[in-house]
Amino acid sequence: MKSLVTAILAAAALSVGVVACTEAPRRHAGKTEPAIMVTPATGRIQVGESKRLTAQTMNLVGAGNIRWNVSPNAGRIASDGNGQTALFTADQPGTYLITASADAGNGRIVSSDTTITVDGRPMTTDRDTSNRTNTPPPNENNRNTNNR
Repeated sequence: MKSLVTAILAAAALSVGVVACTEAPRRHAGKTEPAIMVTPATGRIQVGESKRLTAQTMNLVGAGNIRWNVSPNAGRIASDGNGQTALFTADQPGTYLITASADAGNGRIVSSDTTITVDGRPMTTDRDTSNRTNTPPPNENNRNTNNR
């Protein structure tokens, strides 16, 4: 009876289709189930700074590209060609959950998360000043006295 319950639970876990790995790659060696792990597991940056993230896959046969997602969407994530590394940046302070996922075959998706805390003041977007000169507007203190 115990083995039947174990088999049912294992089948239920497979039917969900999402597998996450929180084990270090060296501890995952010898295991055959597909997995992905994001490093660093946590991080802290200042508003406007960037944090490089790495996703390592294990036991993915014919693994496709790694997809990255950030929540809330006030953060930005840009990945390299195959998605193994990504650069996270945020213009607003807060705590961001970043997820890397990949197709593990047979309709299964593997994923791993990291949390990045962003400190500091929100960045603001100033009006376009590209057409302005550095000359201050006239006033009593900077009036040209040669024309008097």
